[in-house]
Amino acid sequence: MLQQYCTAQLQQAIDNIVMTTAPEKIFLLGATVAQHNTYSIFNPSLSPATSVQHYFLLVLLSHTGKQSKEEVQLLAEQSCTTSTPVTIFVQSVHVFNEWLLAGHPFACVIATEAIRVYDADTVQLESCAQKPMPLLHKDFLQWYNRSKEFMTGAELFTTRKQFTLAAFLLQQATEFTCTGLVQMFTGFRAGTHNIDKLLRYTQLFCHNLARIFPRNTEKEQRLYQLLQDAYINGRYKYDFVISGKEMSMLTERVELLMREAYEIAKAHAA
Repeated sequence: MLQQYCTAQLQQAIDNIVMTTAPEKIFLLGATVAQHNTYSIFNPSLSPATSVQHYFLLVLLSHTGKQSKEEVQLLAEQSCTTSTPVTIFVQSVHVFNEWLLAGHPFACVIATEAIRVYDADTVQLESCAQKPMPLLHKDFLQWYNRSKEFMTGAELFTTRKQFTLAAFLLQQATEFTCTGLVQMFTGFRAGTHNIDKLLRYTQLFCHNLARIFPRNTEKEQRLYQLLQDAYINGRYKYDFVISGKEMSMLTERVELLMREAYEIAKAHAA
């Protein structure tokens, strides 16, 4: 199905990433596609047009030099902002091979189903283990149950009007919920505190969560940024200010996100 999106548009993104990161291999994991309908008196039967608005890619590296995987990801994603935005998973090809031999579900599904759109061909991939490890609902629940405890703590700090510390706990509840959902669907443990990155990862298997923070107005952008920044600023910056009204809105959004995530996970496990 994704083969139809291996176009010049994707190739431009691949070229940018190759120039920026010198990868070993790149796989296409997904694409966000928009449909545009034009109704005209001149051509009533005009077919809908589609365009790719976002790509999801796995970049495997044979080496990272002095850069961390997070730094490589940021550079690669930034290199594509003027063409087609991308969300990138970054991993060492050697670690990926270890995952294949162990039957890691994230590695196995990519090796068997994803389209390899770039290959430096200096490192060969191993074959996936005959019995890949299963994806388990309990993996999500372990993260989700911690999220509920963070929410309990946030309620206590809100009662005491310690809004910045409460916001930090809301950020943790969001992070743990999204991390658990990503792990349940893919087997991949994201290992990031970045809410933006986690919400983008969830779009590979659901649309609901990202829509909870639309960021389509100044007010919405500030609300989202408060949550994003709370991981550091909520603990360490004395000039980080959140109003009681903003705290209430953030709490409602995170509670909604957790409910949606729980229902998504339950439906997937059924």
